[in-house]
Amino acid sequence: MKHTKLRHALTLGVFILIVGGFCVLRLVVSPPAILSSERRRPAKLPDFTLSNVLDARFTNGFEPFAADTFPFRETMRTIRAKTVFDVFRQTDKSGLFTYNLGGTVGAGKFAAVNEAEYRKFTAKINAVTERYLGDLNVFYAVIPDKSAYVDGDYPDYDHELAAGILADALPKLTAIDLYPALDASSFYRTDLHWDQTKIGAVVNMIVGSAYEFNDTVTVGDFRGVYAGQIALPLEPDAMSYVPVPHVTAEYLGEDMAFHGGAVYDLGADGFGSVDPYNLFLRGPQSLIVLTNTETDSARHLYIFRDSFSSSLAPLIAETGAYKTVTLIDLRYIDWRLLEQMVTFEPNSDALFLYGAQVLNDASIQKVNA
Repeated sequence: MKHTKLRHALTLGVFILIVGGFCVLRLVVSPPAILSSERRRPAKLPDFTLSNVLDARFTNGFEPFAADTFPFRETMRTIRAKTVFDVFRQTDKSGLFTYNLGGTVGAGKFAAVNEAEYRKFTAKINAVTERYLGDLNVFYAVIPDKSAYVDGDYPDYDHELAAGILADALPKLTAIDLYPALDASSFYRTDLHWDQTKIGAVVNMIVGSAYEFNDTVTVGDFRGVYAGQIALPLEPDAMSYVPVPHVTAEYLGEDMAFHGGAVYDLGADGFGSVDPYNLFLRGPQSLIVLTNTETDSARHLYIFRDSFSSSLAPLIAETGAYKTVTLIDLRYIDWRLLEQMVTFEPNSDALFLYGAQVLNDASIQKVNA
């Protein structure tokens, strides 16, 4: 009996020591203002009021607050990730996988094709086409998920399945097959996006030319969204861009007017922001107009797009194949406003260009169809 009481007392003492130690650490170690690896702010501690306690808002909010501000949180996340992959030998962690490419380890997400979402998405494409693009040459292309190019035992992106669904659902549009223009090295190892310096073949496939991009400028290290999500000490990518000296950019502002700005933003709202990929065309934007100031072409291209086009469109504009390239992101502007903001010139070209993961979520498009 004496030994049992002693054991219980020691257990209680160790528990109090651990909990008390973390409480002291929580007071000494200030929580970060930004969880940079996850590109978000930590949850806030709910107000400790009687009403919040009675309706459980305090207890429901305390758990995410405690998890986000836990001392040595990032270290703990890394230990858990290495345990999942190295000890238990799992192929994924919460839907994220690692792969080896040229002796370096990268990360990616399972991105199997969701046929139901693809068909909902294409219904919205058809609605936009019917309403606005009847006098234009209309094309579409899907940017394959990088999982399609990496060998591994996981439910990767099925290019042939996606192509079949899109061809069936978009019979009046012309397909551009980007699959052969890319490989695993075309993408950042730590992010879902492609590396702008490695998509020259994609540009030429879209504009139908053999333009060469020879100059690049390296900005710095880039740890993409997968690096933070997978919580492994991955070697960072190098973020570089291709100069486009003949291209100017105008952005739709909150005042619903267009204002000039840099094509590549090296400041706090661009490369220096929580998401360094915002280097390209200032990240999320509803409408952007790129103009080639040197070309003799009078052609117009309208790209209905996601974030991949932020790095692609400046290169298309630089080729001079088009006088203007208008970028339309229907995640951030209602499609019914386009008739007020965009003039669709007859006989111009329009391209619906989306990444495989975006096509898996039709709800993000502000289109009624």
